[in-house]
Amino acid sequence: MEKVYRLVEYTVRPETMIPPVEKAMKEFAAAVRNQFPNCLWLTTKKEGEEGHYFTLIVAPDEEIEQKLLESEASVKFAEILRANTHEEPRWTSLQITARSHDVP
Repeated sequence: MEKVYRLVEYTVRPETMIPPVEKAMKEFAAAVRNQFPNCLWLTTKKEGEEGHYFTLIVAPDEEIEQKLLESEASVKFAEILRANTHEEPRWTSLQITARSHDVP
């Protein structure tokens, strides 16, 4: 069983309200914590660029990642995100080269 690491990059349109999108991010993070305790979902802002985000997703394997992405909370978050961005998020699969600690 190999862990899955994905980086997702997206930009919220400046004319939309960023606080509702960030609220949806926090709600989704709580859902991941409660429903998928063996996964990590971490979102950060790009410093100096309001509305530009990166999300790191770590799942124990592709099957659990798929369940996470198909969950009701994920679908709800994706709908909010799609309504507030110009383009689809950019997904990148990652391979760990080095790390200081294991991640969940």
